[in-house]
Amino acid sequence: MSESNARKRRTQAERREETRDKVERAAMTAVARLGFEGATIDAIARESGMSRGAVGAYFPAKEELWPVVIDRACRALEDDVARAFDESQGAGMNRVRAALAALLAIRSGEGAAQASWPELQRRAAREPALRERLAPALCRAEASLGSKARALADAAGLSLDGPPERAGRVILAVISSIAERARLDEAGESAPSEADRALVAQLTRSLFSV
Repeated sequence: MSESNARKRRTQAERREETRDKVERAAMTAVARLGFEGATIDAIARESGMSRGAVGAYFPAKEELWPVVIDRACRALEDDVARAFDESQGAGMNRVRAALAALLAIRSGEGAAQASWPELQRRAAREPALRERLAPALCRAEASLGSKARALADAAGLSLDGPPERAGRVILAVISSIAERARLDEAGESAPSEADRALVAQLTRSLFSV
């Protein structure tokens, strides 16, 4: 194979990957804006600026998109947790509170990953088939968050109460509650509320001890 043909093949593969990424991002945005039911293939096509057929070439049915979308949302969450926890300073409970407050600020911001996450979780809670498809990404996220919580406890000179997986589940539950509150806020406020701060305080007390 000539170098020009090899480069052409690489370029085609790159273009295909870029298009797939565009479809996945459009799906996340459609879920965030329209909810699970409203995020049809047609809606995703409109969001991506592509034809329905072009979207269907990558994901013939929207059900095939959801494991991909929630996996991306999980990875975005893991990145946010790592950033908030790794950049926290101080010792003891003050460090934990600072890390969780930073995470709260990040997750309360705007973004398709943040907004699509709770919508997919709510739907999965009601539909066993969807829950089964999303389970691997959720389990990985819980394990990752639990591991980071343990590292935060070590850095702060504290103990993590219970297994890391429990910490991961609790953090996910709190983040989902905060995201749901923001979604229902008629004023459209994205800044952390007093209820959000109370959840963070409860999270600190339930997971970490001296």
